[in-house]
Amino acid sequence: MKTYYVDGGLSTAIFAGDVMDLDSDGERVFVAAAGTDASVIGVCTGTYDSDRVPNQYLAASTAGYVDVCIDPYAIYEAQVDDYRTGSTGLEETYCNNNADHTAGGGTTLTGMSGHTLDASTPGTGTAQFRIIGLVDREGNAWGDRYVDLKCMFNEHALKQTTGV
Repeated sequence: MKTYYVDGGLSTAIFAGDVMDLDSDGERVFVAAAGTDASVIGVCTGTYDSDRVPNQYLAASTAGYVDVCIDPYAIYEAQVDDYRTGSTGLEETYCNNNADHTAGGGTTLTGMSGHTLDASTPGTGTAQFRIIGLVDREGNAWGDRYVDLKCMFNEHALKQTTGV
């Protein structure tokens, strides 16, 4: 876990569960865009205002701090965004495949992220996350429209051979 400063110039709110990216100086973070960005540093686990008072989320254009799980080998639960085009939901054969994330907006009501795994991207090519398996929870099954999966970073700033 590492706490990062977020300056007030960020035009996107930050929620628990958002995938975070490193700024060019490596000391500040911002919400990672969807897609194949290999400089992602982790997942936001908490937000604070500029006085370090905990918040449910950090509003856009607001300075503050975020806690980020930076362990490149942490295992996360992630929901798949929707059915694959022209197909059913993800099946068990997608275990150990890679997938990018979709950067959906979070909800101010719960403070939870809207980031999901992109159901259209699983495959053997390079992508941000590796699908590990199914979250063992009643009502969650392979092929479900919004299946919850266990995943870990495939692309991560701390796993790169060059500095960020």
